[in-house]
Amino acid sequence: MKKQIWNVKTPFFRPLWRRALACLVCLVWAGVELAYGNNMFGAIFLGAGVYLLYQFFISFNPEDYTPPPES
Repeated sequence: MKKQIWNVKTPFFRPLWRRALACLVCLVWAGVELAYGNNMFGAIFLGAGVYLLYQFFISFNPEDYTPPPES
């Protein structure tokens, strides 16, 4: 199996509350950074939050979040 740097499709994120919390934390922190004028970090966290929203809710496939079979 090919390893990816931004692979969030792990069994850890199978529960809905963990996926929602990860998105919420990134988006709230982006708001904090933007409110304090840190535009670069705000953009980074905003991008991470949008990426997580896409991965966890738009292109979600429950089979991607099952543990690999033991061999």
